[in-house]
Amino acid sequence: MVSPLLSVLQSCSVRLFVGVVFAVSWLTASAAFGGQVHLPSNVLDSDAPVRAFYKTNLPVTGKGELSIRWTDVLGRVVEERKIPFMLTDEYEVGFDLDLRRAVSMKNELSVHFSIDGENQKGEPDRREEDATISFVARTLDRNWSDYEIIMWHEHGLEANAVLKEVGISAGRHGGRSESTGPDRLPAALLDNDQRWYEENIATDFYFRISSLVSGPSGELEVRRCQGIIQTGPIEQGSVQASSQPLRSGLASEGP
Repeated sequence: MVSPLLSVLQSCSVRLFVGVVFAVSWLTASAAFGGQVHLPSNVLDSDAPVRAFYKTNLPVTGKGELSIRWTDVLGRVVEERKIPFMLTDEYEVGFDLDLRRAVSMKNELSVHFSIDGENQKGEPDRREEDATISFVARTLDRNWSDYEIIMWHEHGLEANAVLKEVGISAGRHGGRSESTGPDRLPAALLDNDQRWYEENIATDFYFRISSLVSGPSGELEVRRCQGIIQTGPIEQGSVQASSQPLRSGLASEGP
């Protein structure tokens, strides 16, 4: 037989557990529905302004302010400004980012979204949100005023920092190393503001094609793909291969 005191303690424990679970779930849901910064791409040409957007989770009406802070891998504050706005049952605020101000390749944009308004039900809705996004500012200058020293072997972050001190200005990126970031860009080079070239793009491309079809037909498929590459851009769906498009680098379209 369970004593009255034990029953009370068990009931309190259950209520406490449910309360903790509810609080954790609410915090998790709130974090999941936070705002985001949107750019046209994670690699952008540094020759003109681009349109960026801050998107909150739900439409809102009222006056607010965006606080924008743009920094780069060199430790510079490229731009810092505040933008007042007025929303009417909307959930996004647009603003321009002048990429001609970029000096380094790797950049970070931090945005604070603040609004005191009302939701679609007419209830008070005050929001304070933060979001961050990283992007690469790709230089379009193809005229080298000096020679470049390019390291063929791939190295990590610390090794590249030392190599940069002795004049190594660029390196190789194969796309499959441990130093590759989640966006498949060479993090160990970007974090040191070093440029790169893509290694073995055509080799990997032809190997993938030829390994899919063996025998004479495979050779014909490789030759067909070579003809497509030589005559112009590859149309989506014309061939099947796992190779990524040319990314930012010295020998391709990029920094």
